[in-house]
Amino acid sequence: MTQPMIELQRQVTEIIRPLAEFKKNMSTILLPLAEYLMIASAVEVLGKNQFVFWSYISKDFALEIIQSEDINGLMFEYYTRNETRQIKETIQACESNKLIRPYTKLFPQSISSYNHKQYHLAIMGLLGVVDGLLTDVSKKPGTHIESRAKIILDKLSDDVELSQEDFSVWFLYTTFMDIIKSIGTSVPFDSEEPEFLNRHWIMHGRTKKKISQLDCVKIINLVYGILLFDKLNSDDAY
Repeated sequence: MTQPMIELQRQVTEIIRPLAEFKKNMSTILLPLAEYLMIASAVEVLGKNQFVFWSYISKDFALEIIQSEDINGLMFEYYTRNETRQIKETIQACESNKLIRPYTKLFPQSISSYNHKQYHLAIMGLLGVVDGLLTDVSKKPGTHIESRAKIILDKLSDDVELSQEDFSVWFLYTTFMDIIKSIGTSVPFDSEEPEFLNRHWIMHGRTKKKISQLDCVKIINLVYGILLFDKLNSDDAY
């Protein structure tokens, strides 16, 4: 795992600890919070499968995620509906963010490869952007995320309904942490290739997997997740 990923993982672990602790005791909370258990389970599935997610999840969609036998297929359909509008909007949001400026060659060229269905080239470029952004963001101080986490935890503990923004922050924290952990896992090249996307294997040209459009979408979402993470941690986040 690269040093920036180790540092950012440490920071995110500290941020998520209150929610992780709360999750352990979810089953003992009042019955009205049962709906949160289903949503939390859906978010756990998304995180495990390397989907950084920040949008609101309805009860129906949460149930669909939990019951799906092909989560990648389900999420591919989710992201490619309406002529891939959501993916395009995420890319545009990344392009307009000031943190992308140092990568004004690498990011557009990676997206160009993605648009031309050159997914192996695209994902290597996108992971390069991820490495750079993690280095940039992990050096920046900030305390707002911890404050927001405490607000959400207090609301849940007091049985206060969460806003859509609260849900989005919760989902982002959880899924972002999951992919940072899994994609940066160090697995020796003489071992079996990891089941999920692994930065080490991809960037060193060791992966034998066919990189798909959805794989690239996962990393595009990770890029945007880092930008959201930085926004929440900045002084002007509120």
